[in-house]
Amino acid sequence: MPNTLTITFTAASPAPANGYRVRYWNTNTPGTINTVSPNPTSSPVSVSGLIAGCYSGTIEASCGGAQFSSVVSFNACSAATYNPISTYYSPCQILSSNMLTANDIYFISGVTNVATGVQLYNSSGGAITTVTMIADNYGNIYNVNNSGVVTTYTGTTC
Repeated sequence: MPNTLTITFTAASPAPANGYRVRYWNTNTPGTINTVSPNPTSSPVSVSGLIAGCYSGTIEASCGGAQFSSVVSFNACSAATYNPISTYYSPCQILSSNMLTANDIYFISGVTNVATGVQLYNSSGGAITTVTMIADNYGNIYNVNNSGVVTTYTGTTC
């Protein structure tokens, strides 16, 4: 389900020559940085089509050329609904350091199966960090990183 991130900030006076450089990323995947284009010229700035979750980012006045103001950071989370995996299927394998079951692991609303890039959550929307492998509803087993994101297919099934 797509969500919108709205970033409100105090505009500079006078306005910067080339607007504002706004960068944002899903807090769970900080290596994937997105930049709003073209540079917005006022506040607020809305970014749509995002998955629900928490985002971090920066805002800078673009003064021309490669000149930017000091960075202002932001963090924001969107509301979401979470459903236990057991609503959709019972995984034939879950490897977890604390014996989690399909009733303890949640998908965000709109997600119904394990796949690369899917985030696993607890019932309150926090990232699951103790699962290391999980199977989809076909029995394909995937690795899960320590941020609770499904990473790669292991090549095995159960």
